[in-house]
Amino acid sequence: MDGYGHLSSNQFKIYEFSEGLYKNEKIFFNHVKNFEYLGFLVEKKLFDDIKRNIKYEEIKCLFEKEETLDKFKKEIKDINIKEIILEKQNNSEELIKDLNNNKSFYLIKQDYLYNKIIDRNKAKGKEIKFKFTKEKIILIFNGDDELEFSNNKDGIIGFNFLIPKNISNNSHIFVEKNRESKIIPKDNIKFKTDLDILIRIFYFNKYLRGKENSSFKILNKEEKETVYLIHNSWMEEYKSHFDYQFLEKCLSLFSNDDRNIQDLSKESINKIIDRLPLEYIHRINAKEKFDRKKSFKYEYNQTKEGKNYLCNNNMINSKIYELLFSMDYSLNDFIRKLELYFIGNNKVLLLSNLIDWNKENDEIGFINDKGIFIPEYIIYIKENNSISFDILNEFLRKDFYNFYLNKNSDICQIKNLQKNTIGYCIKLNNKLEEDKILNKNNDDIIIKKNQWKK
Repeated sequence: MDGYGHLSSNQFKIYEFSEGLYKNEKIFFNHVKNFEYLGFLVEKKLFDDIKRNIKYEEIKCLFEKEETLDKFKKEIKDINIKEIILEKQNNSEELIKDLNNNKSFYLIKQDYLYNKIIDRNKAKGKEIKFKFTKEKIILIFNGDDELEFSNNKDGIIGFNFLIPKNISNNSHIFVEKNRESKIIPKDNIKFKTDLDILIRIFYFNKYLRGKENSSFKILNKEEKETVYLIHNSWMEEYKSHFDYQFLEKCLSLFSNDDRNIQDLSKESINKIIDRLPLEYIHRINAKEKFDRKKSFKYEYNQTKEGKNYLCNNNMINSKIYELLFSMDYSLNDFIRKLELYFIGNNKVLLLSNLIDWNKENDEIGFINDKGIFIPEYIIYIKENNSISFDILNEFLRKDFYNFYLNKNSDICQIKNLQKNTIGYCIKLNNKLEEDKILNKNNDDIIIKKNQWKK
């Protein structure tokens, strides 16, 4: 654009403001440089009011499309926008106090707001130093007094983005100075067992994702892990009730140590709970109990051969099951105990009962990032036949490997050591399974296809 003569003074001010915000959101925090900057913390509520009044989202689209000045003139309203009066937090404790009071802020680079809707003279002395990386934003108060936030790419500073180690370092000071703000002691958490369960769910999923499972290893009874399939609709409601998305964000920011193991000690769980943000504890304590009678029937799909198989299930370990059972949740009609084996190529085998195989068709598939088991194959053993680990290992190592590579085959025979057919492995329409779960749970299903290694 060569000039702005076609815009009124109000439109020009809105244009400059929108351009600065667009650069701040879409360019600045996406291009990491190892510099220290000056910026302003502008209360998000006030800023959002201005954005709504000027229809910023529509104007932003024009910048993205690099539209002409005439197009901007048609879209930008000719109205006055109020000047923003900046606040100033002198240290990290003052900012934490604001965040605890449900405030959040936009962090705007100084250059993008001067002479737009912030008066330069009134803004003097209210700047804040900051720097950022691809993962986080660091606010700097008085030299070494720092707070870190996850870099959400929009420059939003809020409690949900505060990296928990900063909370644990500072919140005890905040509690001492603000006892009148009704801080709830962490040893008086109403739903502590539910937090225990949700934390274990996070680390069990982390364990499943991190398990080395690229190459096939001979299976035996000692290799089994007892797991339970629990209906994913129940799990999603349970997680949502206790704001698992925020809890997950906090846990992912904690240091990576030995807590990716399946079973955590009570002491480890308590230490993790002690590090959770006070604001989250407040929110949890204010909730009603989750409905302990809520349950869902198992869902079955059927192959074209008429064989049933389970679908839409989350995986948990024995400790999580025991804690759910201790809380009197109605588990019996929507949870199934199985044996889990890692069989290579990031695939797992779920056996319902090795002694009497006919009770349930067993499944081979993978576990997605949400802990949901995605079936890709089912194993059907004919009536009055049984299978041993010798037969199973022989099948997985040879016939199943060739079946996996053959994209044109949908069924494979399972033979005993005498080469008699005792059952079948049936390939499922995996894309269909993903779409069903995607539509049902609104989850992103991520499939990892690695080359099979013997």
